[in-house]
Amino acid sequence: MANRYKIPDIPNISSKGIFFDANAVIYIYWPTTPNNGNSKQYSSILNMLLKQKNKLEMSTSIISEVINRIMKMEYEKKGGFEKLGIFKNFRNSKAGKSLLNDIYNTIKNKILPCFNISDKKFSTNDVKAMLKADSLDFNDKIIFEICKSNNFILVTHDADFSNSNIDILSCNQKLK
Repeated sequence: MANRYKIPDIPNISSKGIFFDANAVIYIYWPTTPNNGNSKQYSSILNMLLKQKNKLEMSTSIISEVINRIMKMEYEKKGGFEKLGIFKNFRNSKAGKSLLNDIYNTIKNKILPCFNISDKKFSTNDVKAMLKADSLDFNDKIIFEICKSNNFILVTHDADFSNSNIDILSCNQKLK
């Protein structure tokens, strides 16, 4: 059975590789509200892991998800379709390109210096095996496979991982 870790358990996982999900990365590096409890907790997790020199990991699919989710969050924050029109038009606008540059700079200057990129090459059979309807979306299945094959602990707030047989570090009480 997989382990579930909380903040007080971090000293016990000092030798483990830690893989960060997009939601944790966004809480840390692009908090939507200044006093968000999740942002503070996941920032604390990151700081503790950095201090004890854990190997921190993410994948290119996580980077893609972070970029796309931040763009859509900011689009919605600015009024979404009613005020800005079609999302792709916003993304291609001067304001959208400026936002994208800000996101890219955050990734280049703040995120990538702390994380290794761990991607997995998937075979056609691997992809076919992931093409089944269950509690995980396709990106979550990629994360699961990367963590499983590398014995990484996943840092996530996503309750969809509740029944996943991988080790998880989370502040989400629904992840058991």
